[in-house]
Amino acid sequence: MKMQDSGFDFTELMESRQRLVHGYMQCGLDGSTGLVPYGECDNGDPLEASYRTKVLDIYPPCPANFDPAATKEICMPAGVRFLRGGKSVCPDPVFHSFVITREDGSQKYGGCLTYWTEVTCPQILNSMQMLLDMYKEQLRCEKEPRFTHPDRFHSGPDTLLSPSTVDPEVTSLHMTKCIAIVIELPYVDFVRDYLQQLLQYSRSPEQALPLESYVYNLLYEVMSPGPGHILKVTAPFSILNVAMETSPLPLFDYSLEELYSYISPSTFVDMLTCLLLEHQVMLLSKDNQRLMLVAESLKCLIYPFEWDHVYVPIVPATSLDLIEAPVTYIMGLSANLSLEEQADICVLDIDNNRLTLPEDIPNLPSRDELVHAINSIIARPNPSQPSDPFSRLKLTTNISTGDYLSQNNPGNNTFGQRRLNRPPKLKLIRQCNAELRDSPTNEDKSQHSSAVNLAIRNLFLDHLCKMLQNYDKFVIYPLDRKTWDANRDNLDNFERDVFLCDQAEQNLTFLSRFLETHMFSSFVDSKILCSFNVSSEAIAHFDSRIEELRKNALDEVIKSPPGVEVRKPTGSAKTPSLSTGLVDIVCRPPIQCSSSIPIGETTPTSDFPILRTQLLLEHASDKTSASMSRKLLRQRSIKEAKAKLEHNSNSLTSPTVKKHFPLDTADSFDRMMKAHADFTNQLLKDCKNKINRLLVLKMGPEAQGLGYDYVIRGVEENSMVGAICDLVERVWSHGLVIRDGKSALWNQLRRHLDRWKEKHPQCSPSSTGSTSEDDSVEDNYRTSGVFFRRSSQQTPNLPPDISTNEQLYIDINSIKNLRIIRTDTGRARAFIRLSIEKQCLQQYLELITSDVEILSKRYKDYAFLRDEEKVAPFIKYLLTLSAVPFTCFTASFPNITIQYKLYIVNSNKFNAQSTANAWVLLTGEKGDTGVYGLPRGESIVSLMTRNLGELRSLRVGHDNSGLSPGWCLDHILVENVLNGHCTLFRCGGWLSRSSRDGSIERLLIGERVDRNEYRNLRNTSQKDRSPPRFPSSLRVDGTVKAQEMLATAVNSLVRHRYRSQESEGTLVTLLCGPQGLVPALQGLLSAGLRPTSRFNRGTPLVWEFVHKVYLEVSEVNTCHPDQPAIQSFVKCVQLLMRPSCSSVGLDGKFQTLICLGVRDGVLHRWFYMMSQSLAASKCYDNTGIFKQDSMLGEIMGLLKILEDLSIPVDVSLIHQTER
Repeated sequence: MKMQDSGFDFTELMESRQRLVHGYMQCGLDGSTGLVPYGECDNGDPLEASYRTKVLDIYPPCPANFDPAATKEICMPAGVRFLRGGKSVCPDPVFHSFVITREDGSQKYGGCLTYWTEVTCPQILNSMQMLLDMYKEQLRCEKEPRFTHPDRFHSGPDTLLSPSTVDPEVTSLHMTKCIAIVIELPYVDFVRDYLQQLLQYSRSPEQALPLESYVYNLLYEVMSPGPGHILKVTAPFSILNVAMETSPLPLFDYSLEELYSYISPSTFVDMLTCLLLEHQVMLLSKDNQRLMLVAESLKCLIYPFEWDHVYVPIVPATSLDLIEAPVTYIMGLSANLSLEEQADICVLDIDNNRLTLPEDIPNLPSRDELVHAINSIIARPNPSQPSDPFSRLKLTTNISTGDYLSQNNPGNNTFGQRRLNRPPKLKLIRQCNAELRDSPTNEDKSQHSSAVNLAIRNLFLDHLCKMLQNYDKFVIYPLDRKTWDANRDNLDNFERDVFLCDQAEQNLTFLSRFLETHMFSSFVDSKILCSFNVSSEAIAHFDSRIEELRKNALDEVIKSPPGVEVRKPTGSAKTPSLSTGLVDIVCRPPIQCSSSIPIGETTPTSDFPILRTQLLLEHASDKTSASMSRKLLRQRSIKEAKAKLEHNSNSLTSPTVKKHFPLDTADSFDRMMKAHADFTNQLLKDCKNKINRLLVLKMGPEAQGLGYDYVIRGVEENSMVGAICDLVERVWSHGLVIRDGKSALWNQLRRHLDRWKEKHPQCSPSSTGSTSEDDSVEDNYRTSGVFFRRSSQQTPNLPPDISTNEQLYIDINSIKNLRIIRTDTGRARAFIRLSIEKQCLQQYLELITSDVEILSKRYKDYAFLRDEEKVAPFIKYLLTLSAVPFTCFTASFPNITIQYKLYIVNSNKFNAQSTANAWVLLTGEKGDTGVYGLPRGESIVSLMTRNLGELRSLRVGHDNSGLSPGWCLDHILVENVLNGHCTLFRCGGWLSRSSRDGSIERLLIGERVDRNEYRNLRNTSQKDRSPPRFPSSLRVDGTVKAQEMLATAVNSLVRHRYRSQESEGTLVTLLCGPQGLVPALQGLLSAGLRPTSRFNRGTPLVWEFVHKVYLEVSEVNTCHPDQPAIQSFVKCVQLLMRPSCSSVGLDGKFQTLICLGVRDGVLHRWFYMMSQSLAASKCYDNTGIFKQDSMLGEIMGLLKILEDLSIPVDVSLIHQTER
């Protein structure tokens, strides 16, 4: 529907809207300034250097919406360039868009057209001549010139200022200039087309209107279009359309189809993953427009999330210090600049489609499906690229100015204030019209590009919706806003652990890290603000899209099969076009200036003229008095005041603190220093918050008693420890003088290691006990793939503690020798994890930071590590990590080889040592060592094996050979040499056929002990320190105490099954540990049990009673009601009566039987069967459990609880039945 057909006056509508274009600029060089090169180019070729640019022309003279000094640097980021030769060697005009970020976070957009013009200014020519003479003299003085340009100096530089003697086509000098406009919204195609037409119009010999008329019309008579409107703007040669989509998606006027012609979809998805995890992103390209295309596409496709960090898609050559900013950013640099490799920076070379990712970057959930869907959308042939620089006009122009205005009746002029002076129909206009009529596919190509954009944007939006489909259920809403605003930093706004419980295992690594980002926290804060009636279109659109996906589960956009077109979701946005029936708004065309200033005739030149400011000002005064009434001015003032007030209110209540670097070079040093100070303060705050949250989650029940309601998961602990690794790496990377690797921390650790070697040349890895994988000692020998280190000690003791310096040296060398870690960043992270696990990170970092000599050489004065007021609290925060135990190193590196030392301590009884061949089988959470033989007479055994994780159990035995095979073992201590953890396995009994239960094999349960605690234990007598391992030799005083032990064991098992953070190693302890289920039942059944013989006065064995029950029930009729329980009981006993199980002894058989009953959930049925057997009445006296009905019922109730728990039993506990 056309505006003139509707009969509605749009004058008030247009005047009430905000101006679309804020300013016009022209940048380059003039004779008033000298040639100031960028960087160190004084000794180079002057024609190869770039020079500082200057604002040659600007209107309005004092703009309020942008900074001209910063804008000129973005318009010409590489400065002014020179080229020698005729017009034929000058490249075509080049366009690139840009974005200006102000201090308050607001953004203005724009575009500039860079063109080549001939140098006619005598001052510039003389300055260049002087530089060329100096350069020529330098080349003559050098024996081997660094630069040789025989074609350039064939005629000699002296001919530059004497064009009369040489062909002008050869000696003319050209330089770059640009014209630019700053716009409110990112209408890239409109800005490009208008600037191209404006430049071409300035070179046209026929100009019906002065350039000032078009510039004024663009600045003051073109307003921003409303949603669903198409704004028609009169350009010098055609009508340009500016469309505002009705979609809730933000405006995006770039081509994603063009984006994927430069970089592959898989590369883009990986880079987007880094962006979502808030890594530093660096873009490299020689084309500034490509930098803007990629940067804007990244920001667009993370919708509804917002990038609130530093955003400088085009970094000028005068502001290269910005790349050293210690903050998260998106920055774009010229591909000619060299960039040192850093650990946490994602670097994309757009021109070569080469992506360098940080280490340990997880894949985006459903990454392959997303890449496949993008490929299916862009599978159609791309539109042909225009051959000439101005053919882009043909793709966006709909109709010429003359043809369009001829359709309007001047008497029915919509604006009704004055007759529009219509430009004449020039030859070029008719030619464009003819080409448009002969090329009907141009509009189809534009619509195809818009359709591809919409499909890909909806694809990424749906992917994020499916990734966070149920996020709204886990948002923690506060009771009132006042309390929430006051304690926002200390309150958690999202139940991360509960949300992660519902996610797929392969997605946990990415999601656990993404939920910790500032981007997601700000998004959740916006969601909470919506509950306080603070509207957010992005949140509402995202929630509605999620609701739509829930209702229509079949609309799987991400999982579209190959070759199938991706369907647009219901209610998706449509791109406005002339055929959609939306409202077209025609802007006032430019008119002739009514001024007393003579316009004069124009002479076509390659240079864009300087606008006459006085003519623009007079034209503005005439237009203002005729077109704007007092009422409209008052309405506009009120509207702008309300908008400003609303903006200030939102900025006060906004949950996001935006960090930006305005490109104002005047006080860039002060701003940079302030940024470094803000970074150090924020770093301390992040350190405190992350460590406190990790400790709260790690404390578990103790934290719940303090009012916290969090339970840690293994993957979340690993993610949070990884965040601390990143934080420490950021501290060591801040303020470096020279970056000589990806990890600043590891470089300093290596220097510390070298200095230690210089001071202690006698120390070596083997002498200090390093766990290098390449250790080879002569007195070691290999048996079944395990290294044994011989020792002549008969009473082994732990080695004495060493100094922190020596331990640091050992740990650095151990990490260095791990073959599985091949990068410096990985070694630094492994070192931090190992230090946290050893609870000595604070000591190590305090020792490293005390080396002032290294710090002063490697870091600048403002660096974090040079500020003692910042380092002291930082080290103090890290000290709190030693309050709880961690396994972050052994859990993260399961495939490394670790040295374990076994300290075998025999009893002090007579003939305690054995002549038999002993063996051990060490089991941890990540596997076991297998059965390995022990050398005879050795008390310290070292073995190298794969990482076992947390040690759970140790099975020890012998083959009963030799003259005196009996072995009285007190305990075995196993030390993990890498992390220093010690695990004690108590035995306190005989492994002998002549013992009461005949056991030559026992299962020992491990318990973590401190080194000092173990030394104190060794100083006590064996009688006091080693209680009997098996309750068969321990008389329980009454059934009441046994019942209490059983109740405690069952309660512990129930808590374990309903708390996901407990490991399986804890379950082994709960079943067979000193206070576990098996000792409780064994003590309960041994109370009141009669001896089997009048000569056996010791404690009777429970297995003998179990065997009698087996003989009794094995002959029961198959129709018995408890037949399933009887069959399972008989089957398990028969397994344990095989000859292969004879070595475990009677107590070991009973332990295995109870574990099988717990696994199958039939333990309470077996107990009831035993109570009803005849053997129970014969074998127990009146104090026995089977003779007390009330207590028997309570015990049956406790055992019945275990039926529904489905407790998994570790293989090491039922090892005999697997043989």
